[in-house]
Amino acid sequence: REAEPAALENRAPRLCGLRLLLVEDNLTNQQVARELLSNEGASIDVADCGQAALDAVLGAANRYDLVLMDIQMPDMDGYAVTRILRRTHPSAELPIVAMTANVMPADREAARNAGMDNHVGKPFDLNQLVEVILHHARGHAAPPAAAPPSSDLQSGQLLNSQAALVRFGGNRGIYRHTLLSFCEESRSLLEGLLRARADGQRQQGVQLLHTLKGLAATIGAETLAMLAAGEEKTLRDPAREWPADHEELAAALAQADQAAQLLAEQLECSAPPAQPEEAELAAKLATLTQLLREANVEAVQLFIALKQQHGIAHPDEFARLDAAIMHMNFAEAIRICEDMRPQKAPQT
Repeated sequence: REAEPAALENRAPRLCGLRLLLVEDNLTNQQVARELLSNEGASIDVADCGQAALDAVLGAANRYDLVLMDIQMPDMDGYAVTRILRRTHPSAELPIVAMTANVMPADREAARNAGMDNHVGKPFDLNQLVEVILHHARGHAAPPAAAPPSSDLQSGQLLNSQAALVRFGGNRGIYRHTLLSFCEESRSLLEGLLRARADGQRQQGVQLLHTLKGLAATIGAETLAMLAAGEEKTLRDPAREWPADHEELAAALAQADQAAQLLAEQLECSAPPAQPEEAELAAKLATLTQLLREANVEAVQLFIALKQQHGIAHPDEFARLDAAIMHMNFAEAIRICEDMRPQKAPQT
């Protein structure tokens, strides 16, 4: 029913005042988690690998209230990062919650043995994740144990959008942008998988399939997620050969891609006017432009806040703006701001 997600979207923020570190190497997952948790009032820093997570925690002037830790990362896994952090940061001081698509009992046990305080599956349910954060960061009552995801797929369903939208806390805007990000990234993942197969790069294939599985599950592409999980399991077993081909996976991806694009268009057409938010962004970009012209250090803080709030909706623009500001190329940053502003101005 449509009324329920809309009600969820209007709920008051529940994480105000909390400072969280999100450790996640996938850009789409970063954007989804950061935007949803920021909407709940949390202040979010992102580390895109294990070493960056160590640097963020050990070098922080003000401690984090909680760390959300991805497990499978290219440099070191989340277990290794947690073991290192536990040498100086006990659970009472720094709760660490695992976030991973692997939700078998053995995975939960591995998380506990590494020193993690809890385990949340991907794709995460926003309400469950908020409850887990509040439990460990503020001592709220423990949430009920989440049932493991069912392996029974709804017959022939390309996108289980209703379940996905509930996991997004009813936020249609973030869900729509995630659908579009999936369309762009999933094709690159398939191309990378085919190259890894040709080059015999088995571990790279595992990583790519793991990422595809998570992205597909996030948007509700359950059939694609199931196929990616099956091929990932095959590649993880050194005694088994590569799948004979990836044709079934590619066909499911093409169907999910088409369904995601169609749903994104429908969500855009049905979305209420966003003029107040766009006007706010235009006004803040004007302020940012002025700060950049003055070479004012406050420009960096304003940019960070804008990126957290609007980055998922305008990833390309904010990526270019990030690069320009970080390289102190203020002239280029000003040009990007000015290019963005007319697109965000309200229609008259």
